[in-house]
Amino acid sequence: MILRRWANTSRMLSNKFLHQALAVEKASKTCDFSEIAPYVSVKRGREVFLNGDVEHGMWSSGQVIGMIQDISTRAALLSHIEKEALKAMRRVQSSFIYAPDSRL
Repeated sequence: MILRRWANTSRMLSNKFLHQALAVEKASKTCDFSEIAPYVSVKRGREVFLNGDVEHGMWSSGQVIGMIQDISTRAALLSHIEKEALKAMRRVQSSFIYAPDSRL
């Protein structure tokens, strides 16, 4: 979590660059945003996505980042979603009673 001093708290993926920015934020005596601005630059964060170097800058992440246990291929992910959906459909279908004479 960074930028707390400026009431703009943001959750970022933990990397070397973030820890440098946190050190600057913590050491600041003036609370002048210009001290931290080079670290939170949108341009620098954009470069993370363009060049793939996750240590190049900070990039935001939500709370779900802590829930990720593995990184699957698209095929594996879609297969998992399909299996979960079929399981849910079977569970829901078992709740219904087939009544062919029903007028509903």
